[in-house]
Amino acid sequence: MNQANVTLVCGTCVPERREHLRVIAEATGAVEIRTDPARSLGRSAAERADFLDDMAVTIQSVGQDVVADIPLDVPVTDAVGLVGSEQAAVLADVVCIVDATHLGKDLADGDYLPGFVARATLAVHQIEHASVVLVTNWSALDAPQLSSTLSLLSHLNPTAHLDLDVGRWLEDRGTGRAAGGPIAGVGQRPGWVQRLNDHPSWQPRMLDPRVSSVRFSSVRPFHPGRLRDVLENVGSARAGQLVRSAGFARLATRPQVTALWEHVGQMFDLVPLTRDDADQEELLCLGQDIVLTGIDLDEARLRGLLESALLTDEEFCAGFETWANFPDPFPVWVPAHDAAED
Repeated sequence: MNQANVTLVCGTCVPERREHLRVIAEATGAVEIRTDPARSLGRSAAERADFLDDMAVTIQSVGQDVVADIPLDVPVTDAVGLVGSEQAAVLADVVCIVDATHLGKDLADGDYLPGFVARATLAVHQIEHASVVLVTNWSALDAPQLSSTLSLLSHLNPTAHLDLDVGRWLEDRGTGRAAGGPIAGVGQRPGWVQRLNDHPSWQPRMLDPRVSSVRFSSVRPFHPGRLRDVLENVGSARAGQLVRSAGFARLATRPQVTALWEHVGQMFDLVPLTRDDADQEELLCLGQDIVLTGIDLDEARLRGLLESALLTDEEFCAGFETWANFPDPFPVWVPAHDAAED
């Protein structure tokens, strides 16, 4: 039995996303799976899970190639997982439609959706986990703006196929892997992941002198009070426009826990990942390892800001008992089993 190819189409702008969905379906002869626009951005966490379950059943029942619409409030990483679990279907592509005129606003959006999910985080994850990024409405930008936009997208996801024309991409796709074929390594596509892993394909394909990424590493934990001050003032510190930063971090007041550093635009979060005493072969990260991406970044100033939040020699030598008394303005981390019971 032949496996059906599934193409997921995501993007923050509904009209552009749906138009590309139609074009891709018509060009490939695939069945369109559209979502109800009236429910867009209004689903709770439980409703999002139900949506994915229903889509998995639909994909399995269609029995032929599918192009599926993934709304913004459904995490693209979850959608990728639902296709990968189906033996009757393979994931051919994750296509992210980016409106060039809205990209800056989308990545700076400070709003949250039901379930306390940040819109900007969902938007950047769509870009970072896509195998194809199609840019629309780019003619409204002048040449320097277009150059920096394409370079920023390439820094966020260096291995994605980046194109300004869906028709051209479809032609290229037809001469490549069959009907798209299965893609691999979706979780390794984000630029920050590739750089932290020293991946050979990390180098962005589109370069612009205004766009850059900085890797900040240190074995010392952050003083949580000073880190909070740095985060609140980085925008006015003349260090450039920091668009995205992600990686791993440790707070001195929580020294045995490695946290995911997750920032885009106005949104920042530290999410606990592992404890040093957990059953694991090696530590996920000893201290800080963060990739910061933006426009007109002043690397020296940016590094200086982050270094000012690290423990000083005296503080570091004082030990865990002293660290425990540092002011810690960050939210309490709720263990996963406790959160599941709420």
